Amino acid sequence: VNMLENISRLTEMGFSPEQAQEALDITKGDVSRAIGYLFGDPIETEAPETTQEGKQLVNSPTDEEGDEKADDYMGDTVNVKNAQDIPQFNEYRQVPVEEYGSYQYIEDDSIPALNPQVEEANMLEERLYEQTKDEGVPTAIVLSKKKYLENYLIPVLVILGQSQKFYSLIMIDLEEKHDEEDKENGGDIEQAYNFLKEVQYLLYVINHRDGKRQYINFDELIKNVPKDFKQKLTEVETVDEVVLRIYETLNYNYNLVVGKDSPNYNKIEELLQSMVESIADNVKSGLYLVEIDNDSRSSTLYGTLNQLFWEANFKKLGYMQYERVSPVVSFHLVGDGDDDDINMADELPSQPIHLDEWFYPQIYLSQCISSVMDLRAEEVKHEEARKNLTREILQMNFFEGKKIDQVLKQSLNYLAKLVNEDIYQDLENLRVNMEDERAKNGAKQEESRELMNKTDIRNYQNIVDHYNQLGNPPLAKYELKGVILDDSRYFFKQQDAWFYYEAYSKQFLNNNKVTDYNIVQMEDFEKIQRVVYNHTTSSINGLTLIYVEDSNADSSLPQVNYLQTRFENEEHKFLQKYKEYQECKSPPIEESSDLPSNQLVDL
Repeated sequence: VNMLENISRLTEMGFSPEQAQEALDITKGDVSRAIGYLFGDPIETEAPETTQEGKQLVNSPTDEEGDEKADDYMGDTVNVKNAQDIPQFNEYRQVPVEEYGSYQYIEDDSIPALNPQVEEANMLEERLYEQTKDEGVPTAIVLSKKKYLENYLIPVLVILGQSQKFYSLIMIDLEEKHDEEDKENGGDIEQAYNFLKEVQYLLYVINHRDGKRQYINFDELIKNVPKDFKQKLTEVETVDEVVLRIYETLNYNYNLVVGKDSPNYNKIEELLQSMVESIADNVKSGLYLVEIDNDSRSSTLYGTLNQLFWEANFKKLGYMQYERVSPVVSFHLVGDGDDDDINMADELPSQPIHLDEWFYPQIYLSQCISSVMDLRAEEVKHEEARKNLTREILQMNFFEGKKIDQVLKQSLNYLAKLVNEDIYQDLENLRVNMEDERAKNGAKQEESRELMNKTDIRNYQNIVDHYNQLGNPPLAKYELKGVILDDSRYFFKQQDAWFYYEAYSKQFLNNNKVTDYNIVQMEDFEKIQRVVYNHTTSSINGLTLIYVEDSNADSSLPQVNYLQTRFENEEHKFLQKYKEYQECKSPPIEESSDLPSNQLVDL
């Protein structure tokens, strides 16, 4: 009833019911703000989330329905493996960096063990030989332990491995490149070589679905992390820094292997690092990762970047811009999980994020900014025109605080009782003319509103369309390839399918040993949107998003013979043991790949 009354109040002022409804929706039923909006006053709103075709995505759950939807979102997914453990995302809370360990390979007996060695049955080993992997499903990449900073390598590499450019760069022939002289030198180059070989194998495994193993343990990758990365991890203050350090170490160790004379030298940096320029400060800096704290967060990635680059109401449009946008663009929503008082941080609400699967970061490029400024000028012009029309409409509806229509009707009723028909007809003609004029102004106002919508730079699609219409080369669109929730929970998109991975440990053992895992294929992107929305409602939770430039290049992957040989040999051994298990129904004895607990220390 209140909404109908408010609409009636606004229509009495001369606005159409549609305009009144729109204004009240935008201002959440606030009549005063709705009147201001109809007069052209700026209202802070976000453009609807859209796909690359401009279609609106799923609405995010309201506060009332959010918890319910968070609990049942998995109901529409295709379960690939381990159905008994359905993940509950809303129960997770990011822990401070002090609660993460770091694998350390230091010959120092004085360093205490992080956790005692615990003997227990390993569900993973039991399950490995029960059945082979479903066809078309990625092999799960598993580590022996959770809650270690190095573990972030896995989700980062799995996601980056979905970029053909990254895959092609990494897949150099190390057998040919790393000659005997390099091996004799040892040191950093030898470590980089061993590390890169394990990275290559991970990328090979995750992108070749023809294997039969449900999962592959990649502790060997963690054992071969180079010393520069180990050192970086001892210096991090928060978990939020880890992805940045991974990017840095990938570039550094790749360069060690290929050498300065190689055309691939610094290619990892070019792939992952954008260049940002501050016009006001005349400063340029490389940026692997855009960090977004809670104070800067808006309800969409576009809204957030608008504030970071252009500030509220576009007060500093053009002051900050990309000089170059790298083919891979990464964003990290900083969590407050490292606050001294976790309980207090847990109470703080946070702006939830509506996730876009497609993104156009190049709208913040220096060569695009003039087009954005032109579009903004058009928007301001249409805003002013709408204000003027609104004033005219009000002037035709009110005089000295009284409704003109009501005064005219009273006058006509009075004159109808008199004999003077000329005066009556003059007033009647005036009333009809005013109605016609109001209708014309209403149509003009609607036209003005449509023009404002087309020039609203809060809607990125307007910027993209305007820039392309000027005859410029089309702006590249970027596709979301992965969402990292923590070191053992992440989404990644492979080809046209989204997958969710999570590792589990038995909490009561308190040793973070991975005892099981889950890999789930998501039916649609809307479920991931809902997960991210609920995950980001808490200020504690961090989040990493990795977008990759959409490419029409040949989708074939380069082949490296020694990786294929290693994969096939391991598959052959697995199938032999699988056959033995099926015959006797008891798992063959495996050598434990667990990382020694005496090599684990607290940061």
